[in-house]
Amino acid sequence: MDLIAVDDDVMTMALDDTFKECFVDGDPSALFYVAQSIMKLQSMFGVIPSIKAKGNNAYEVLKLIKRLRKEEGVLYSLDNTVPEIDSLIVLDRTVDMVSPLLTQHTYEGLIDEVLVLKTVISILAR
Repeated sequence: MDLIAVDDDVMTMALDDTFKECFVDGDPSALFYVAQSIMKLQSMFGVIPSIKAKGNNAYEVLKLIKRLRKEEGVLYSLDNTVPEIDSLIVLDRTVDMVSPLLTQHTYEGLIDEVLVLKTVISILAR
């Protein structure tokens, strides 16, 4: 499982049942996958010097990242390379439950995302 870029500086893992697994079933195993993906990101772009967490599960991911850094040792030392990413914010879904509901599901919304509409009228050739 890897991170998927949804914008220049926004990534997601799009794990379908993670919220249910963590909060209903009490299974935090998905948090380890998140931490592993962030570690993979750091192996490609350098160690991220500032990682902030908002929410209980995000804080658990941060603790896992710190543990994985210690286990990997020299590979993830802060002196190794100049990082291309200077900061990371990990958000727990409980902090922001509305965002997944804000996608554009209408035809005009899709056109707006792809073509960046400047007016409220869209004319498409057949």
